[in-house]
Amino acid sequence: MNDNNRMLYLDGLRALLVLVVILEHLVKFTAPYAAFTAVVFPQTLEGDFAIHLPPFNLLHNGAWAVSTFFVLSGYIITHVIKSKKVSVDALVFLGNRYIKFALMLVTSYALIYLIELFTNVSSTLTIYEGLKLSFYKVIFLHELSYNPVLWTLGFEMYGAIMMVIIALVHRYLVDKQCPKLLIRIFYLGFAVLLLNWSDIFYGQIMCLFILGGLLNYIRLSSRYRTIKIIKHIVVLILALAFISVDVRGGLGNEFILFNLSPNDYIYRYFINGIGGFFLLMSILNSSILQNALKADVLVMIGKASFSAYITHYIVISAVFKSDIATGNEVGFVVALTIMLIFLISWGFYSIFEVMSYNFLKVPFLGTSITADNKPNQVLRN
Repeated sequence: MNDNNRMLYLDGLRALLVLVVILEHLVKFTAPYAAFTAVVFPQTLEGDFAIHLPPFNLLHNGAWAVSTFFVLSGYIITHVIKSKKVSVDALVFLGNRYIKFALMLVTSYALIYLIELFTNVSSTLTIYEGLKLSFYKVIFLHELSYNPVLWTLGFEMYGAIMMVIIALVHRYLVDKQCPKLLIRIFYLGFAVLLLNWSDIFYGQIMCLFILGGLLNYIRLSSRYRTIKIIKHIVVLILALAFISVDVRGGLGNEFILFNLSPNDYIYRYFINGIGGFFLLMSILNSSILQNALKADVLVMIGKASFSAYITHYIVISAVFKSDIATGNEVGFVVALTIMLIFLISWGFYSIFEVMSYNFLKVPFLGTSITADNKPNQVLRN
């Protein structure tokens, strides 16, 4: 499978993941009882309990979507880095990633200023603080001020640094003609070390990048068609079992394979991430799933998924804190919010993503843009 096709179905996957994240935050504003545990909202034990059952909980449980984003990043970073021949390209890759994050953060904080300027929603964010957050605090210190979804960007940056180092070691092992089994053991060994990190949550999240990188060396192949089909079915079942884990309202739910108590919340992302690992494994090895994810509407949303992820909470919060939310039906407010999210995110994508193809990604990937090789055909990360 060539990179051009792979990029399209990965964009389709990104679209589904960001839609789940957006839906979770919309649910928190419109139906908070569906976003928290039954201890907080006892009515979830009765008529509303079904919303926490699979597959319904998959539509508004953003944890499995975010965890799968981490796995996907690990896969793509490893895929890109291991194919390059010069080690300096790794530094260029990390620089490009940092610039992309920082510029998108600058724009997202500028959006807060615009919202404050044209609405009755106010904030205490200063220009100086916005710049510090954009270029340093969010990416390297996990600062969450004004936009709680930004907690993932620090992991994305540190995960990229870790995966680049691992990919360079991998290249060394390949140059030494080490057996593929030894390379897989290397990845798994690194994952085990992360799981024993003193900061359990941090180690688990970073481990998801390792699992994504490992997918570059796993194929569900078999000379017998029946065995191959069985493998795919088993992997999909495992994916659904792990991503259905939800601690918000489904505690003690016999329909969910794994049940976590509120004290086990720290393991939620890791278990969901294992599901993301199996889901991505299935997609990478199934032409049927790939073709489904290459639907035009999914690819279009997927291209702007990073912009949508960065800005959606700002838009949702602004709309629901404004006079619009108090004077209209919930359905109208939700529809308006979704429209604004994708209008703004697509505008951000048009400005920054197209520029990055010309000045950042294209030079790094060594791909020239011609009539037969348009920017949206390059494998993105």
